[in-house]
Amino acid sequence: MTDLFNARVLPVQQEKSKLDNSFRKLLICLLPFGIALIAADAMATKTDEIQAGKIIYESRCLGCHTVEANNIGPRHANVFGRKAGSIADFEYSPALRNARIIWNEKTLDRWLQDPEAYIPGQQMDVSVSKDGDRKNLIAYLKTLSMKSSKPNKP
Repeated sequence: MTDLFNARVLPVQQEKSKLDNSFRKLLICLLPFGIALIAADAMATKTDEIQAGKIIYESRCLGCHTVEANNIGPRHANVFGRKAGSIADFEYSPALRNARIIWNEKTLDRWLQDPEAYIPGQQMDVSVSKDGDRKNLIAYLKTLSMKSSKPNKP
């Protein structure tokens, strides 16, 4: 009886093993495509954030700022990595000129949320209250540091 049992089980186990190996090979082959899809989705999301940030910038910031030239507010070209209050040809408030802040995602988020609370005595009277709007605006501002032709001269 044992031989009859083994005769029936062994081919089933061999077939199962072949299927398991085939499935593993298929997963290994498909893994790069899955990673590429996830990366493409992340890039599309980032592009959406940047586009939304550009819309916010154009509707809420362009009244006082431009990308390449100073206006009522300082230019935003190369804002990332720049020390607050450091553009030589712009007249900052003493509070902002003396601030020891380097603009990055974290500092811009705090600044945009409530400029006066972050740097008391500064002159910007506009804030961006919604977290998502700040995130999108910062994503857009970051692109201005990547493609600007005008360097910041402290």
